[in-house]
Amino acid sequence: MNNNNYPITIVLGIIMMMSITTNAQMFQGLDKNPHDIAYFKMNKSHVPTIKVVYGRPVAQDDQVFGTQVPYGKVWNTGSNESTEVKFYQNMMLGNKFIKAGTYVLYTIPNKNYWTIILNNKTDTYGAYFYDPKADVAKIEVA
Repeated sequence: MNNNNYPITIVLGIIMMMSITTNAQMFQGLDKNPHDIAYFKMNKSHVPTIKVVYGRPVAQDDQVFGTQVPYGKVWNTGSNESTEVKFYQNMMLGNKFIKAGTYVLYTIPNKNYWTIILNNKTDTYGAYFYDPKADVAKIEVA
């Protein structure tokens, strides 16, 4: 490369860096319902017992249950993709034995009680693909 090409190389390099920087700042809109991960550990030094991956729902008004989330219908207990629960060891849910593994958490909210459902049909969107035949456990809680 001769010395006459250095100014052109420098200018092209600056233009490329500016275009990368400019494009990196162009956000198309943030997800209104971002996903979170929550771990349950017996204490800080223990390995996790449970991991929950869920979409954080956003309330559209003051009353969520009975309006935004209707009573008596299966809900994916979050927003967007179905909420997934991973048990790192065997568990009991109510009086039902649950093997270690990953499950989808559905709920059916009612005014005075909720039905909690663990389902083994993972990687689903919302409750649209809920299949009761894939239920592993189903309990009612006040």
